Amino acid sequence: MKPAASSKKKAAILGILAGGFVFWWYSTPFPWLGGVMGLFVGLFTFCTLNTSKMERLRRPFFIGLAIVVLVTLAANILWVGYRSFLIWVEAWHAGYYLQGAAQTGTALFPLPLLVPSIFLGKAEFLLQDSVWLTGQPTSLASFFLFMIPYFLTLIIFERAFCGWFCPLGALPEAMVTGNKERWSLSFLKKTSTATSGFRIPNPAGITVFKGWVEWVKYGFLILLILLSFLVPFSIVNIITPALWVKSIPIFWIGIILIIVLAIVLPFMTKRRVWCHVLCPVGTALSLLYKISLFRITIDKMKCNECMDCVQECRSYSLTPEGVERGWPMSGNCIRCARCIESCPEDAIDITWLGKRPARAPFITLIIVTSVSWYLWFAVLLVSYASKLSEFSGL
Repeated sequence: MKPAASSKKKAAILGILAGGFVFWWYSTPFPWLGGVMGLFVGLFTFCTLNTSKMERLRRPFFIGLAIVVLVTLAANILWVGYRSFLIWVEAWHAGYYLQGAAQTGTALFPLPLLVPSIFLGKAEFLLQDSVWLTGQPTSLASFFLFMIPYFLTLIIFERAFCGWFCPLGALPEAMVTGNKERWSLSFLKKTSTATSGFRIPNPAGITVFKGWVEWVKYGFLILLILLSFLVPFSIVNIITPALWVKSIPIFWIGIILIIVLAIVLPFMTKRRVWCHVLCPVGTALSLLYKISLFRITIDKMKCNECMDCVQECRSYSLTPEGVERGWPMSGNCIRCARCIESCPEDAIDITWLGKRPARAPFITLIIVTSVSWYLWFAVLLVSYASKLSEFSGL
């Protein structure tokens, strides 16, 4: 795999642009944090653009963002005390949005419903109390307004979100280690219809699911959408573990599901099964693949159909049929770049609308975007670190 940037000069320019934006974005309320984050993002972008091992840098970056989320949650509970945290959680279980409530309020934990307020200019960090004063939706119309930053991010990156900054996808990502596949899940798979010759035996047994498995995820998504109209709770916030502590049964059910789906299953299969088969966010994003700006494309003039990319794919995206066709199976590719690294012919790349190579701008843009989304967490952690002696404890 060739480096994403055609020269070190281009990589340096993109790194400076990325670092400069992050410096500005993170400079309030801690200017020094802006300097640190700007320097980190600038150097990280430069290195990622210059290396032939893009995926090996992406993976620790992706997992590191999730660790920041978990550490912030633990710090939240330690800062206010467990009982006070439960009171706050109880308030957020009250409704889908706060009809008739005040336009602003303070929040202890960065809920998905509230984080976009930073992008909308409706959030301010209160240094003295270590909380965010944030705007919040008070009607269904304002709820959709709050979703605009999500819509823009997800339309641009589609399922690259799952491979670069989804906090719940990092645990299965971390568990997909090694190459020994202990569970093949063959009962869920079908015989390949690809016609070309393959260098590896039975390539279809690696990634090709039966048709009904593909439809399970859409059924699950529809079920959640229907539930959102029946229960007075924002489905958008269900993915936030901070809210699980309200109910001990729900908490332990969540923990069991995480152990099974995010630890055991990916470790045994060496694939992100949950992300492909059941994750409602991933399923919704898969519907956007036809308008995705950045796509994985296989140059058929270079490809020798060795299927190394199929073996390396961890998201059940690349199949023998996909290699014949010249692009991954619709809606499943998380742009992790394992296939790009594994291709001995440099036949695979990230392109703009499936045409022109665009790996360098993609890398730059997604690093900046992911770090920008985590501003709320980083500021909270810095504030907590400056007040360790004041923690309430459990």
